[in-house]
Amino acid sequence: MAMMQKRTLLFVGTYGEKLGHVDGKGEGVYVLSYEESSRRLVYESPFFGRSQLGVKDGGPLLNPTYLCSYRGDDGDLFLYIVDERCHGDVGGFVMSARVNEETGELTQHGNIVLASPDPAGGMGTCHVSVAPGGRHVFIANYGGGSVAAVERHIDGTLGARTSYIRLPPPSPAGIISFPGPNPARQEASHAHMVHVLPKAKEDGSFTALVPDLGSDTVWSMNYNATIVDDPLRLTMPPLQTHPILSGGGPRHLALHPSKPIVYVAFELTSQIAAFSINPSTGSITGPPLPPGPVNSLDVRNLPSNTSRSQLAHPFCDMSTDDDDDSVLNRYAKLLMVDESTGACICSDEHTSLAACRIVDGPGALTALKLQTDGTLSVPAKGTIGITSTLGVAPRDFILLRTASGSLVAIVANQDSTGPYKMVDISCGGDNNDIPIDLDTPVPTPVCICVVPEKT
Repeated sequence: MAMMQKRTLLFVGTYGEKLGHVDGKGEGVYVLSYEESSRRLVYESPFFGRSQLGVKDGGPLLNPTYLCSYRGDDGDLFLYIVDERCHGDVGGFVMSARVNEETGELTQHGNIVLASPDPAGGMGTCHVSVAPGGRHVFIANYGGGSVAAVERHIDGTLGARTSYIRLPPPSPAGIISFPGPNPARQEASHAHMVHVLPKAKEDGSFTALVPDLGSDTVWSMNYNATIVDDPLRLTMPPLQTHPILSGGGPRHLALHPSKPIVYVAFELTSQIAAFSINPSTGSITGPPLPPGPVNSLDVRNLPSNTSRSQLAHPFCDMSTDDDDDSVLNRYAKLLMVDESTGACICSDEHTSLAACRIVDGPGALTALKLQTDGTLSVPAKGTIGITSTLGVAPRDFILLRTASGSLVAIVANQDSTGPYKMVDISCGGDNNDIPIDLDTPVPTPVCICVVPEKT
């Protein structure tokens, strides 16, 4: 989590074409300057709020739907951006851009690198991250059901694609089969992210976890930066999640800051579960930790005076409507706050789950309280917090720590066409504070990242 500065740079990715799940109207990557004191966007440079690197401006990007920032040893700042191509003869790719922190100008830095040896394997490139130490960049291809490692040079440019893993790998009959319990969404593997555990193992290598929505599996992979030709390798046998989560579709995960626990968000069943991690191997072990899978918005059994977490404001109508259980919220992102706060927050894309009605908008942020041992609280007994994002389909959010110690969430509402495309939500302090429309010029915002602090 970044400490908010007087002026914080935000990088926002967008969809730029109409697809089955989104009417993309973005034109590239947008750089915004957020001012803490006024809680608004400021435009000291012509590059702030303007599309950059998009095809309309002569750049390569059509659907820059995920990006991450990385600061080199010399202090230079780079963005690594994936372009999510979903059809045609060209698959997705990853590219590097140099950032001018004073003006917000982005400049393509080196050549693009295709996400897959063949276009089909690189369809739907949806996630990018930089490995510990900065020697490689990892990408996940949702449509292609694959992940890859790309060499990162010391000057910030990208080199060759050095590892490529198509999921699922060849395995004994019956371990992985398609279609899954949800045939419409689980007809094949769908890798959603590559998350590397921050602590190295005894041999100096790292564990990378890959949630695969299509196979109901969180794959464990071994990353060794010293292996030039194939630094990312699959750990066998496949580490499937527990049968109770069959059909859940793991989409996103977050790690506890100090305990060997990982929290996995299941998109298709709207559940979150905590799992133990083997400290030696970094792999997920055993079934979900008690109390098992939790649905943060299942409030049918909560009394009307249930207290909410101080992380959120009471925008949720707790009235019961047992007849309306057909619409599920759909978790898009999961973040761990910190150990002292003891909560993780997820973004929920849909209007309701059974009894829960979100006031003023279908999107929400939900705070899940953690026990002292890192396990999840049962919503019927623990405190939860639900905050409206005032917009439609919140696909991504970031958390910033203010100078006073409170938290601010900046949320991207992908499908909002008018106000509330991006909102500022205070996650503590004055309970009368409400989400603020940032009045952004960014259409179809789908991801946000923040500038890492200089060391």
